[in-house]
Amino acid sequence: MINVIPIPMKVVEKQGVVVFDKGISVFFDKSLKGVREYFDNTFACVLSGGLKLARNECNATIRYIEDGALGREEYKIDISSTGVLVRASCEISAMYATLTLNQIVEAYTKEPAQTLSLPVLSIHDKPRYAWRGVLLDVARHFFSVENVKKLWTICSCTS
Repeated sequence: MINVIPIPMKVVEKQGVVVFDKGISVFFDKSLKGVREYFDNTFACVLSGGLKLARNECNATIRYIEDGALGREEYKIDISSTGVLVRASCEISAMYATLTLNQIVEAYTKEPAQTLSLPVLSIHDKPRYAWRGVLLDVARHFFSVENVKKLWTICSCTS
């Protein structure tokens, strides 16, 4: 069982682990290009060899594709011997998929690595509720004014 937070709505684990070695590349649909910088920053620590940007979907190890049939903030991740396919409804859902994928990579790949080891699986996730909440416990933990402002900025941007 994979351990990711938050727990996805549906996870189908299959037999085996797939290892992707040299030439790991990533492709982003034009509508999801805004996620690229976030993706690069997220995976920079794990993969020492870096990732190449693929010019087309066919040559990419990791593919980010917009899927208009998915609901708001909904995404699907399919990991197989042919690569990683991330289908997302928008940039926000692609970012959430990246967070989930990063947790899987960190669990299966020893960093820094030249290869990428991933379990064969499918994930389908979307928010259970149409709203998001946040709890800031200032009674037991001290937060600077700068950190509180940063938190509220982040929360206001994802609604």
